[in-house]
Amino acid sequence: MGDVGPSVLWSSLVELGSDLDETEVLRRTVEAACAATGAGRCRLEVLAADGRVLRVLTERGRWSTRPPRSAAPVERIVEQVVVDGVPVARVVGWNKLGDAAFDDDDAGRLALVALMAGTALRHTRVRVESERRRLGLEAAREVARALSSSDSGEDVLSVLSGSLRRALAATGVGLLVPHATGVHDIQAIDVGRGYLPRSRTLFALAGPRIKEILRTGEEQVLTFDDDLIAVLPVEPKAGGRHLLGAWWTGRTEPVSSEELALVRMFADQASIAMDQARARHDREQLLLVSERERIARDLHDVVIQRIFATGLQIRGLRRHEDVARIRAGIERGVGDLDLVIRDIRTTIFQLEHGTRPRLRRDARSLVREYVPVLGFTPVVLAQGDLDTEVDPVVAEHLLASLRELLSNVVRHAEARFCRVEVGLHDDWVVLEVQDDGRGVDPEAPRSGLENVGLRAALLGGTMSLETAPSTGTLVRLRVPVSAPPGPQLRAPAGRNRPPRAPGAVGEQDATPSSGSGR
Repeated sequence: MGDVGPSVLWSSLVELGSDLDETEVLRRTVEAACAATGAGRCRLEVLAADGRVLRVLTERGRWSTRPPRSAAPVERIVEQVVVDGVPVARVVGWNKLGDAAFDDDDAGRLALVALMAGTALRHTRVRVESERRRLGLEAAREVARALSSSDSGEDVLSVLSGSLRRALAATGVGLLVPHATGVHDIQAIDVGRGYLPRSRTLFALAGPRIKEILRTGEEQVLTFDDDLIAVLPVEPKAGGRHLLGAWWTGRTEPVSSEELALVRMFADQASIAMDQARARHDREQLLLVSERERIARDLHDVVIQRIFATGLQIRGLRRHEDVARIRAGIERGVGDLDLVIRDIRTTIFQLEHGTRPRLRRDARSLVREYVPVLGFTPVVLAQGDLDTEVDPVVAEHLLASLRELLSNVVRHAEARFCRVEVGLHDDWVVLEVQDDGRGVDPEAPRSGLENVGLRAALLGGTMSLETAPSTGTLVRLRVPVSAPPGPQLRAPAGRNRPPRAPGAVGEQDATPSSGSGR
């Protein structure tokens, strides 16, 4: 066996067959190839179905998407790694140690390494596929339960994105919705920790391809350096074409037909969820129209008729000269008007208390108000039963705080990305607003942030601020889900609308900001 001992080769083969992670199998394959052949340099080329080189892995464990140089080394040895009859990789070694030439023994040992690598990869993929099917079935059941029990389409989409990401072991899953402003809205996104900045970069890179898929409705798998994105159309009956995307970073194998089938199934469920949400919205609109018609009838049949009758009574008093009779008539008219006031107050009370803030829905609606002035659509993440668990008073103050923080991003941050996250954690609700802008100037006034901090304190919670010029700003509110007893802080006047678009003339634009104060 030349200068390669049997123990070295055996140890390499044992290590190669002992791993169940595909990336690690490929790394061990490169190491085993060098150990088996005595090559000074080795690489592994991952192949596409058409034979193209997708990625290159060196013996130092570094991945590259650059194709290998066409000029081959003077002395090299090559062997294919085959899985189920299909070449999936190619192992290349060159510069044999000791300035010797590769011989038939080296070729035989490399063929054995490639054979073991193919077997290990097949076992790994079978195991991964089995686990994926199990997770896919669990995720499908979870989404089906959400579809049957939840009244909120957004809740279902949130469950769907998280379930699909776990089932696919994906870096992220998101639903893309075309927006009337021309800026696409990403909904129900679920991304692994630390990958949100990368998701923003990928979205910018994939923009032209995404527009093509929206136009044609054809599913595609997009490749960007070390990232794969499977994008499939979602066709709800109640609206235009949407897209469901699953994204992997650092993946070596192509997206399988089984994975695409799973994404298709979830795309169908997303379509059902959106149709249900649209149907619920239509029902709510019908109820609203019906309630308005009832109020109009009550006002016409009771209030207006009573006012009209009172007016006739008072007008009739002009024919009388008896002061006592006139006084009695006026008192009757005042009594009737009191009844009218009572009826109107009752109607107003019913209207005010017949609706309550819905934190999840209202937060998304509020973020959409700011899309035109921000110039992009923030990422919104919502977790938990926010609409029923969070006290209406707490929801009102969180929405007011969110409006203040989004206004700060518009006025001061010069950001290109913003994340809004609201979720339940035991008996607390946490609101986070993060941007990638220029941070908060420590010398600038912070009246807006002070208002937000005061709201959090009055609710029995806290506000924290993390800011730096290179990383932007993160504001976090943590408050109880139930409002404490006692008087509550009301929303400051003049804070109930988003800032005007750049260039608009208005009172709030009269004094431009000189720093990044909040």
